[in-house]
Amino acid sequence: NGTETCNEATDSCDAGTPPACADGLFCNGAEACNEATDSCDAGTAPSCGDGVGCTVDSCNEGTDSCDNVATNSLCDNGDFCDGAETCDAVNDCQTGSDPCPGQSCDEGADSCTNLANNNNCIDGLWCNGDETCDAVNDCQAGSDPCPGQSCDEGDDQCVACIVDADCSDGAFCNGAETCNAGVCQGGTPVVCDDGAFCNGTESCNEGTDSCDAGTPPACDDGQFCNGAESCNEAADSCDAGTPPCTGGEVCDEGTDSCNVPGGDPVIWMSFRSNTAVPGVGTVADEDVVSYDEGSGTWALEFDGSDVGLGSLEISGLGILPSGDLLLSFTAAGTVGGLSVDDSDVVQFTPTSLGATTAGTFSLYFDGSDVSLTSNGEDVDGIAFHADGRLIVSTTGGFSGTGASGADEDLFLFTGTLGSSTSGSFVRHFDGSDVGLGGNSAEDVDAATFTAGGELLLSTVGSFAVTGLSGADEDVARFTGSFGSSTSGTFSMRQDLTALGIISNEDIGSMHVVE
Repeated sequence: NGTETCNEATDSCDAGTPPACADGLFCNGAEACNEATDSCDAGTAPSCGDGVGCTVDSCNEGTDSCDNVATNSLCDNGDFCDGAETCDAVNDCQTGSDPCPGQSCDEGADSCTNLANNNNCIDGLWCNGDETCDAVNDCQAGSDPCPGQSCDEGDDQCVACIVDADCSDGAFCNGAETCNAGVCQGGTPVVCDDGAFCNGTESCNEGTDSCDAGTPPACDDGQFCNGAESCNEAADSCDAGTPPCTGGEVCDEGTDSCNVPGGDPVIWMSFRSNTAVPGVGTVADEDVVSYDEGSGTWALEFDGSDVGLGSLEISGLGILPSGDLLLSFTAAGTVGGLSVDDSDVVQFTPTSLGATTAGTFSLYFDGSDVSLTSNGEDVDGIAFHADGRLIVSTTGGFSGTGASGADEDLFLFTGTLGSSTSGSFVRHFDGSDVGLGGNSAEDVDAATFTAGGELLLSTVGSFAVTGLSGADEDVARFTGSFGSSTSGTFSMRQDLTALGIISNEDIGSMHVVE
């Protein structure tokens, strides 16, 4: 407060004069009196900083204010090529601009030059690669960044595909490939099958990019006598044909024709050993020849060696209306993969006959199923009743289901045929009733019936009956009544020695076609 004084005039004390602490300088701040130290304290200088890094802040005593001066040098980063940086008193340092527009910048020399500058060539497209500058040849195109792949310009990346066409493998049959989110997806294979059985199985043709028609099922078995087979779409199968020969006609598979009853008869037969046949040559015991009674000519109808019968001798022969052959053999064996006994009858379904015989075998009659089991019950003759039932003869005494007899007899079978044969026999022809059976040579070993009901037969050796005698190469005719009491008369149908067959040959089987 200063030093007070006593005033005599006023009888009081006068106030003192405070010490003069202020120096009058703005930039020093306001000084203050410090009572505790009996001294003056210095003032606090005003704060002149504005928070902008590139300004020079100072106190101006002359104006009693702060100066904030923008200073560009505080922003300079020392690089020439990025331009001169500047100071903005509000926004601080600002970047510089290219000092060499259209040229190259040489940082070392702090100057602009005409050096190659790749940036001047970039077209902004990623998928055509990075363009470059050639100081002589100007801008050069970039290279494919995605060799073997597709390029996605939108995302600047390589992908397997962009559109479906990128995925195509060029193959038609495996379907059209597609592109899904840059990944190729396999196509759906082309389905060619129209579902129709009778059209066959269609297939995909890669060469023509189309479906090829299927091959219809082979319903036709190539046989004339069982009719023309047809394809059944509803059942996905082949339907059997209708035999073409009706009204008692006999079908000839070899000529694809029907023989009308009343025409020239043809006798089919086999021999018990190798036999010279006029116009044919030597045939074996597994072959079948025919003699046309109208033209007087011989022909080879069945070549057994062609279908594996070289070791088997035919002992019985019959021809079904379908043209299939029924055969029995003198011994057990295997034919066409089928094991048979000498008491069995097999069915041969031909695809061709004659010099080139072909076809398949199946079991027609199993003799052991109906008690033909002894050595003497081997089937050595096959014939047919007028109603189509099977008739057989055997090499010795007969004792089948339902009937018994001798080797000169014929037995009629009624029942079920095939691999499971069942039924019974009756004696249809009693040879002893009409003079046969006096000796073993008169065993009937070949038999067939004409359309008129006559029995044609041949024997193992020479025979002699009332009114007729003959040898084992002859064909005798019997006309009369049949059954357990047989009666009638004999005559000669064919003396084969008169037809060119030597006398020591023996007919082994026989069937007449009329």
